[in-house]
Amino acid sequence: MPTRYVNLTTHDVRVYTGHCRDPYSDRNLENWIMLPYTGLVARVDSISEITSVGGVQTLRMHMGATVGIPDAQPGVVYVTSSLSARTAMRIDVVSPDIDRSPVLDSQDRIYAVRGWKQWIEKEGE
Repeated sequence: MPTRYVNLTTHDVRVYTGHCRDPYSDRNLENWIMLPYTGLVARVDSISEITSVGGVQTLRMHMGATVGIPDAQPGVVYVTSSLSARTAMRIDVVSPDIDRSPVLDSQDRIYAVRGWKQWIEKEGE
């Protein structure tokens, strides 16, 4: 069964899976995964309070549950923000890996990633 990705971020997501030094020159569509913005967004609920740290007003955020990620389905992987994926801790939830050699455009903005990040609990914990 092929994997179906569902983009739950606030933007388009592009993944380059090829091996060219210059991904922009790679026109082989099999080397690209293109996930358009869907309008569906996963997010983390939070509650905030104003406090002080070292005499500086600070907005303290209490993180809650991840919302907006559908129940697991066979063959479906949900692409979310890093924070949503870390909070969800599900095997079927990933986020774009912007740390390992992202593909940058001419203005050094991230154009695509080369893979995913996934957070799951360590076995035995």
